[in-house]
Amino acid sequence: MLSGCRMDPASASTPAVQRATRSHSTATVLPGEIQVEMGLDSDPGEGFDLPMGIRWGASPVTEFFVAPLAYRRTDGASNSGVGDIYAGVRHRLWNETATTPAVLVEFFSKLPIADSEKGLGSGEADIFGAIALDRRYYDALYTLYGEVGFLGSPGSTGTDLSVAGALSAARPWLRGLDLFAEVSGQYVRELELT
Repeated sequence: MLSGCRMDPASASTPAVQRATRSHSTATVLPGEIQVEMGLDSDPGEGFDLPMGIRWGASPVTEFFVAPLAYRRTDGASNSGVGDIYAGVRHRLWNETATTPAVLVEFFSKLPIADSEKGLGSGEADIFGAIALDRRYYDALYTLYGEVGFLGSPGSTGTDLSVAGALSAARPWLRGLDLFAEVSGQYVRELELT
């Protein structure tokens, strides 16, 4: 059985692309639309990942997403396969105005489906909350992103606290291409919950 779909280019909307980096902008997929993204994350000598994102616009300001790590290869062909899956919701609280940035909150979790014995995942579930602020200055879009996560700790009964942040800038360069830069960091601490 063959199937296919056709979209009229005149009715196509501009994609709300999210880069496979730490920060996410406040852009959401339009209501009723589905957007599929795929990328390549390579670390020479360590392996590579093929992250994927499937996003569905539930309203003009809300989207649901599933982001599987479609393929992960670490230090050799025997350590390759499907990675973990992230799933969650993103909601823009307000759009940018002349005096305030756009603000978005997101909540998501990591579902541990990868083979942890091969090093493809941690084997633990994680829960995250994040906030993003977007502000345009001249032709550039600046994004400030903050994230807090509670991470399952492999090999122990404890939980790790993750705090991460990023500042990024994107500017149109050539037709369809942007210049993009990001500075990010993450701090992880083991929590002693008794």
